[in-house]
Amino acid sequence: MVLFEQLQTQYILAKQIDKGEYLHLHMLAVAPEYRGKKLLRT
Repeated sequence: MVLFEQLQTQYILAKQIDKGEYLHLHMLAVAPEYRGKKLLRT
């Protein structure tokens, strides 16, 4: 959870989120044997 909080903090500091907007972050872990198989698309 610490890693996620650090990434969230870095993102928020780098971006301006205006009043009325919201931020939703996702974190996905993938087993090594499935990396690079295009399982996730953003």
